[in-house]
Amino acid sequence: MTAFRKLMVGAAMLALAACEPAKTTRQPQPAAEPPPTERTYPPGGTAPGASAKDDATLRVVFQWRLKLARTGQPARESAVGYVRADGSSGGVILINGEGAVIQPIPGTLGPDAAAVARRWLESRGWALANP
Repeated sequence: MTAFRKLMVGAAMLALAACEPAKTTRQPQPAAEPPPTERTYPPGGTAPGASAKDDATLRVVFQWRLKLARTGQPARESAVGYVRADGSSGGVILINGEGAVIQPIPGTLGPDAAAVARRWLESRGWALANP
């Protein structure tokens, strides 16, 4: 080995020794997802994500279990329809398997709320599991 090559190898080893050691700590594994629960809201129950005071005039009129239209697999999400005490639509919301509100379905405050909700869900790849 020539003197120049020895000098280069020595310089490379010195540079590598001065580098910060690699981080070898493992990242913590995410917690296991809880098992899906069968959650239903009886008529007169409180809407998910709302306090009893905010929801005092709403009543659950339906809860649709959903499935993925492409595969037919059951989805964790459900659609829940509400009606106000005066009989007008309280809207339809999409909830996840734990009962948390994902989002209200737009356009579901009118008399045709169920039809609007069904079209909205189907346009996004869901189908009713129990029509």
